[in-house]
Amino acid sequence: MTQGLYMPVISITPTISTSAYATGDVVGGKLTLEGVLMSRALLTHLAVFDDDGEGVQLDFFLFNADLEGTYTDNAAFAINASDKAKWIGQIVIETGDYLSAGADKTGLKTPINLPLERGANGNEDLFAVCVIRSSTTFTATTDLRFDFGYILD
Repeated sequence: MTQGLYMPVISITPTISTSAYATGDVVGGKLTLEGVLMSRALLTHLAVFDDDGEGVQLDFFLFNADLEGTYTDNAAFAINASDKAKWIGQIVIETGDYLSAGADKTGLKTPINLPLERGANGNEDLFAVCVIRSSTTFTATTDLRFDFGYILD
């Protein structure tokens, strides 16, 4: 009997601002991917669905424990010193990673192949902060969706 792989996807639609974002602002605040670290896992891909068709570069900073800093939507990103030890990786969705889908754009980064393990405190959640890399304004507070795909060990 062949054992199958369990490949879940966690979708997050952050509440974002309809006011102008400046380069380096946080998009959506702190993102929580619940249960990703319940066992060893491999982050395989990240898809960005942009219903406003902006297609801007987004950097995702990943952490294996809850964040102590404040990461507010549409405010400048500055990593808290105590959060640096929790950082486990970064994913960049570049402007060239997007394809047009009518008026929308879809960005995909694959393969990522980032190994994920629980933090020192046994935390089962993965945390992320998304940072925008060019000035833009979104039309609706639900214009972005992030799909994180991973394989559980």
